[in-house]
Amino acid sequence: APSAPVKTLLGYRSPTLDAPPQPSPVAPRTFPSVAPPVFNRERFVSFALFPAGHTQVPTSVTVTASTPDGPLEVQLPITEDEILSGDIAHRLAARTAIREFEEAASGSGPVSKSEALGMALQHRLASSQTSFVAVRSEPTGVCGAAMR
Repeated sequence: APSAPVKTLLGYRSPTLDAPPQPSPVAPRTFPSVAPPVFNRERFVSFALFPAGHTQVPTSVTVTASTPDGPLEVQLPITEDEILSGDIAHRLAARTAIREFEEAASGSGPVSKSEALGMALQHRLASSQTSFVAVRSEPTGVCGAAMR
């Protein structure tokens, strides 16, 4: 049976054709793994973690949603000036993945204990599996007096 056309997520203005989605050559893991309900004028942030060694930058992201009016979708282009350098996005993605591990019942989440531990250590994040101790780099004597 033919399905109803999918309407655009941005304004219900232009229905898309019944074209199958283009598969990504390498599927990333998204976090949170299950999106919460998002309502009008609310913000939702999702992160995609690609496998190690993946260097190809996607040219677009397709966002899909289920609504009382039927399925909605929008394809958002990714331009070079929107790509962040540094590690802040990776740290936020790792924090989101670790939070899913910590909130899931034992072993039932999308992130394993070893993955959560590895992400926390790699991105220097405190978690239920890690802790960090501050160490002074200069030696001290009695009562904290600097040694000479």
